[in-house]
Amino acid sequence: MKKPFIIFHPITIFVSSIVAIVLTYFLYLNWYMKVKGNIDEIAARFGVDQKVVADPNSLFMFITTAILVLGIIVGLVVIFTYYQKTTQLYRLQENFINNFTHELKTPLASIRLYLETFKKYDVSKEEREKFIDYMLKDSNRLDNYVNQILQVGNIENKEKNYKKEWKDLRILTDEFLENNHHLFIEGKISVKGEVKVELMYPVDRQLFEMLLMNLISNSFRYNESREKGLEISFKIEGKNLCIGFKDNGIGFLSKNKKKIFKKFYQVGKAENCTAKGTGLGLYLVQQIAKIHGGKIKAESQGIGAGSTFSVYLPFPPKRKMV
Repeated sequence: MKKPFIIFHPITIFVSSIVAIVLTYFLYLNWYMKVKGNIDEIAARFGVDQKVVADPNSLFMFITTAILVLGIIVGLVVIFTYYQKTTQLYRLQENFINNFTHELKTPLASIRLYLETFKKYDVSKEEREKFIDYMLKDSNRLDNYVNQILQVGNIENKEKNYKKEWKDLRILTDEFLENNHHLFIEGKISVKGEVKVELMYPVDRQLFEMLLMNLISNSFRYNESREKGLEISFKIEGKNLCIGFKDNGIGFLSKNKKKIFKKFYQVGKAENCTAKGTGLGLYLVQQIAKIHGGKIKAESQGIGAGSTFSVYLPFPPKRKMV
């Protein structure tokens, strides 16, 4: 989207409008005080009673005018704030569409290349298995993107009912890693836990696995280390079960701590292909945590220092949560 000339920039116009309104009010006030002063001087010179020339409603008019001016300013601020949020959402959606198209084309081009290789060349069994693994990884990547978009629609549907079952979250995580180990071969995942009791919790298995998928995928996608690593931990903190995801990835600035959970927010820019993912992963993770009565926090010491995402769930949970 083309940036407007600075004179016609919305912020410039907004500030100018506020200044113009305030200045107009004070110019009017100054003009009125001068006129009143002249009238008072003439009345004093000719001995006219002040009550005859004074307007008893002048104070009321000043207060009323000031309230109206304040109302106009507040209205402009509300309209401007709404405009800014709408513009920001448009930019995020535009960035999402551009980057998502790129994210779809990359695995599709990869799968097509391997299929053309099978068609043109007689590859060995080992190479064929290796290519098939790559294609499976790319197809799972596409499937994850599609599921993210579908789940956003489902999660934002307030009438959606989720099928929660009591599961041990530690066992559920181990099963997920075992069933999907081929998706995370680019890095090393270790699971640690200080908790020695059963971590039974009512969860929607599909949503919980999507939470795991997004957090684990992000830890490797945003990671430039030679040996990518992720540590998943389980521990009790007060009245909460904390599931931590600590990686040695690129990290993030503290000012982006809250932004990264916003819908469509992406690190980098689509124009120069530095943006990665769909911008929906962490938004989904946050919503999934809320659906299960919990929350998620993100911490990082800065760029290059890795990240830690902590999911907090009330523990022990109450049976009425089912």
